[in-house]
Amino acid sequence: MTRLSVSLAFMKKSFLIKIITAVSLAIFAVCIIILFLQSKGCGESEGYEETVVYPSLQESSSETETTDEDIPYASPIDWEELWQKNTDIYSWLYIPGTEISYPVVQSDTDDTFYLTHDAYKKEYKGGSIMSEHRYTSKTFEDPVTILYGHKMRSGAMLGTLQPTYSDEKSFKEHQEIIIYLPDKELHYRIWATTPYDNSHIMAKYDFTNGRHVQLFINEIKSIRSIEGQLDETMDVNLNDRFLVLSTCLMGKVKNRYLVIARLEAVD
Repeated sequence: MTRLSVSLAFMKKSFLIKIITAVSLAIFAVCIIILFLQSKGCGESEGYEETVVYPSLQESSSETETTDEDIPYASPIDWEELWQKNTDIYSWLYIPGTEISYPVVQSDTDDTFYLTHDAYKKEYKGGSIMSEHRYTSKTFEDPVTILYGHKMRSGAMLGTLQPTYSDEKSFKEHQEIIIYLPDKELHYRIWATTPYDNSHIMAKYDFTNGRHVQLFINEIKSIRSIEGQLDETMDVNLNDRFLVLSTCLMGKVKNRYLVIARLEAVD
């Protein structure tokens, strides 16, 4: 073999190695991104954990005995104060009788931003309670709305979700979820809680299709787990509107723990 032939063979081999390396790195990067997106809510902290202080709920005038003609709806949330800090805040999640009371955010451009930032856009490993702009509107009028939150070991964010709802007695005592919006509040009743796999529910189902809503309902009904609860007195169907809270599963951080609630009333 001539020197020229050897040189050309070496160059081809080097070029091939570079292509294989580039492709391998690209595949690795895609895998990392997929794992990152699948891990929404899987933020277990070690050691000291910084906490974010959000304003407390004000006393709601909606609890006063009035008629619609007396006064308009007055939210217990100071929205102007929140919007001065971040206009991505669009609602507030509150579960009576628990420590879960947080603003809800949604980025218009980056669905991963609030995995590592608080509701004031500051870096924070606890992230925020968030939804995805690619799949979810900010009105809660979608057939299914999913809110994600990290499971912090301190109990912050959605860290108390699984301990609260894997117990039958506690489940029955905390079945109400309230979503506050600037002009109204939405009252949900929890229908089911369950461990779930690591699939992306919004990508798995097209909830604009009623058949897919029913398929999701059927799937939740079919899951059997000692960590889950199901209120069999509730007759849910594809015409209902659902709120799903999603965090990571204890002991299996790539999987999820879901709390599924049905809209009951709008004030």
